[in-house]
Amino acid sequence: MVEDETPREQPMQHLVDSVQLAEHLTSLADELVGHYVDQARDEGASWAEIGKALGVTKQAVQKRFVSRRVPGDSKALFTRFDDEARAIVVDSMTLAREGGHAQVTTGHIVLALIADDANRVACALKSGGVPIDRVRTAIIEGLGPGQDDLPDHLPWGPDSKKALELSLREAFRRQAEMIRPEHILLGVLRDKTSLGGKALTDHGADRRKIASSVGE
Repeated sequence: MVEDETPREQPMQHLVDSVQLAEHLTSLADELVGHYVDQARDEGASWAEIGKALGVTKQAVQKRFVSRRVPGDSKALFTRFDDEARAIVVDSMTLAREGGHAQVTTGHIVLALIADDANRVACALKSGGVPIDRVRTAIIEGLGPGQDDLPDHLPWGPDSKKALELSLREAFRRQAEMIRPEHILLGVLRDKTSLGGKALTDHGADRRKIASSVGE
């Protein structure tokens, strides 16, 4: 596979290509395992049961699949976003700054996702009986008042980093080449304790139904 891409007389290029291929396969393998961990959790499996199946402790599996963060080089992740999803990321950052908030949260992500009541995400939520306006109000109240003195670069909060990483997994399980806004929505809904996830689920958002409506 490596030698198919370059002539046999280029061993150094083969070395570079093999490292890149190994990294890519490792990433795919991690996403594959994550997909089935999510599936097991959806079916009611406990973290202890999943850990036993993987041959690790409950704490180890939780650390790997619950507390994972977007890789330090987030550029690799963002290259997988389509134009609409990238616009959501940018709009989330803009909303956080305009609101005077010190970090970008899932609340800002959801506000960006439902900014247009006629887009696919808003329509999927409304078809599931979710009142968009009430979700928007709940998030704005949850974000609270802003502050004047903000850093030049607003960091992403742990919840929003987790949601964006999970959006990659949602795209992977649907065999989608690019991450779309609906995958970001499903990533947010994976964490019902975050501001955005809680606002959605408190107002009737059902992740499974929404997943079906956007192509489970």
